[in-house]
Amino acid sequence: TTISGGGTGPVVKFMGGEGPSSVLRGFSISDGHAFSGGGILVQESSPTLEGLVVRNNSADEVGGGAYLWNAAATMADVRFAGNQAGTHGGGLYMVGSQVELTGMRFEGNFAFGHAGGMSIGESAVTLDNVTFVGNVAHTGCGALSVSGSELDLSHAAFLNNWAGSSCGALGSGGSVVRASNVLFAGNAALSCG
Repeated sequence: TTISGGGTGPVVKFMGGEGPSSVLRGFSISDGHAFSGGGILVQESSPTLEGLVVRNNSADEVGGGAYLWNAAATMADVRFAGNQAGTHGGGLYMVGSQVELTGMRFEGNFAFGHAGGMSIGESAVTLDNVTFVGNVAHTGCGALSVSGSELDLSHAAFLNNWAGSSCGALGSGGSVVRASNVLFAGNAALSCG
């Protein structure tokens, strides 16, 4: 079942303090457009997002596919594909959040700034069993950008991502990143790999 924004958005919003019992499962979220969070917006809420395809959404600023602000969400088996952001986080952008993500795939997302796939800022994130493939950032961090955050990253693959300046796959600043079982292959950037 597809929930289409028809060029407007966010397509789905969690803004009323929803908790983990608020579950969004088994949908395709597509064709949304908003200032931030074209497909999904989670603000000061803690929903459970499972078995979703978030595709072909866009944002003027951040989080073409989804934007999480001050959230404590759980995501499992979610695919972000073909989303676009005017600045950062083509697929997913989060700030001030505590998030657990498992079974994720970021494919063919684009950002005019940093982090074609996913951007993490001032957050604590667990990311397990994730693939970043073919994401592009016009400036840096083709797949994943981590800033001022703590990230536990495991069982991950970064494949054929690209950045216009630096960090074709993963870029980190002022963060603690604990990584295990991570594969990098075919990633590229115009400077600093």
